[in-house]
Amino acid sequence: MPLKNKVKKRFSKAASTYDKYADTHRQIVSYLISKTAVHTTKGNILDLGSGTGLLTEQIQNLNISSDILSLDLSFEMLSTQKEKNLSAKKVPLLIQGDIDNLPLIENSFDLIVSSTALQWSDINYIPELITNTLKKNGQFSLAIISSGTFKLLREVKQDITGEITNNFLPHFQSLKESFLNKKSLNITSSERHTFIATYKTIDELITAISSLGIGESNDRKLTDSELKKFKKNYQEMSSKKYGCPYLDYEVSFFFGNKI
Repeated sequence: MPLKNKVKKRFSKAASTYDKYADTHRQIVSYLISKTAVHTTKGNILDLGSGTGLLTEQIQNLNISSDILSLDLSFEMLSTQKEKNLSAKKVPLLIQGDIDNLPLIENSFDLIVSSTALQWSDINYIPELITNTLKKNGQFSLAIISSGTFKLLREVKQDITGEITNNFLPHFQSLKESFLNKKSLNITSSERHTFIATYKTIDELITAISSLGIGESNDRKLTDSELKKFKKNYQEMSSKKYGCPYLDYEVSFFFGNKI
């Protein structure tokens, strides 16, 4: 099964539990919003990979005049978002679709945003998509989960299994170069930050991974004995640093406009 189909299946399964465990994702959204002129944007806004609508909700609270198109690969994620919007004064247009294959009208958006979704797309295509769909002088604000994410988790898992853990997440520098090579885009800021999610127990951490739909798409599941050892080792190693089990998210941020 292709990687993107596995991602879609995983997030669709997690649609009903995602928001409960998404505190760190809300922190990422808050930082993205804090550096984006949402309240002054007039016109059309596109949220790429909107999921349950954490970013779309923030935009709605700050800007009730603009029209928002909220796009996601998972129908179940969009259905969860729709339920949350039932009492809203103005609702976004929800569309199920693949970011890498969008039949969007060129030069049609004044602002493009995305939080923790574009890492599943072709990083070389993202600047092209933004260039094609943004209006001239239109703004973009993106948060992309990058390769330093879940570093301890990968190390502990590899130590137990002896197998190299696949890492399909893009590198910050590769992302940056991809944007810089697009001459029609002006990058005003590129940043890399780490966000930490802490948990009371290792079992809570494992539940969070499943409930958020995150994790490795192509790695095999641990056997019962491997899982037992993983829990013990991860608990010990993570406690040395934060005193409790944790997940680390490396997030690459890109802000700019179309020239």
